[in-house]
Amino acid sequence: MLTAYALTDGRLEKLDVREGDPIPERAVWIDLHSPTPAQSAVAVALTHIDVPTEADLDVLSDTDRLYRQGGALYLEFTVLHRSQPGVTPDTTDLAAIFSGERLITVRYADPFPITRFVTAHERVSCVSASSVGIFVGLLENFLARIGEYVGANSSELYAISREVFHRKVDQFGAAQLESVLDRLGRAGDTNAKARDCLASINRLLAFSTDELEAVTDKPTRNAFRAIRRDVMAITDYANFVAGQLTFVLDAVLGLATVEQNRVIKIFSVVATLFIPPTLFASLWGMNFKHMPELDWTWGYPIALLTMLLSALLPYLYFRWRGWL
Repeated sequence: MLTAYALTDGRLEKLDVREGDPIPERAVWIDLHSPTPAQSAVAVALTHIDVPTEADLDVLSDTDRLYRQGGALYLEFTVLHRSQPGVTPDTTDLAAIFSGERLITVRYADPFPITRFVTAHERVSCVSASSVGIFVGLLENFLARIGEYVGANSSELYAISREVFHRKVDQFGAAQLESVLDRLGRAGDTNAKARDCLASINRLLAFSTDELEAVTDKPTRNAFRAIRRDVMAITDYANFVAGQLTFVLDAVLGLATVEQNRVIKIFSVVATLFIPPTLFASLWGMNFKHMPELDWTWGYPIALLTMLLSALLPYLYFRWRGWL
């Protein structure tokens, strides 16, 4: 899908671009969402850039993600997006290309911050009426979304902490432990992806800020500096959440060990309780010819009583010592 925007009084104006028609010259931002070859060709005809494919975006080396080519500045970075409500967010790579006075974004997913940015700035002016101002606004929304995920993770960890530490050990069974571990796993996965996105945006800023600030006005330069501060602040927060996650995970695994030891202790005690009765049963089960007990009238009841007492006395002793 190809969507083009112009700036009118600093606000975004969506341009009507029909399939196969050229993009109007006054377009400042061209957004390519999973573009078809025909849509890519239309964008190339206006901007004279190479449109990255999905495979082109899936690279790890900074030199392949941040570069200049043919007079255009290519900035590729990683952002969070959620394909379905209620599921762990995923990451997707996005390219922002500056060609002259235009910004071209190429993406193969639909991150919510882009929709939120467009909706907001169709009514409110951007930081500046330029392609860099649009890019700054997009970065602000991406960072805000990452911050929301990190904050949600922190709230989830506090909820798990209250659930774990304000409950008696014997009330924390296998089902509860499994549920908590699942929630911790999802929180850890989201936090790791958020930190990956922050690192990607930080590399982008280190590469491009000086170059972009040189061609922008003072409000945009101030916005760039604010974004760098936001990246550092959210990164510190994500690192704190990662430490808290490790602490809670260790505590939960400790509880799992305690629960396991408690179960093993019960089995050990039960086995111990049956050792004395087994001894007496084995003793009287020997078929010797000369066993006085075999001729006792009350031999059988006495044997049963002896086995019962031999199990009861160790149990009472364990209770007295506080082992049970």
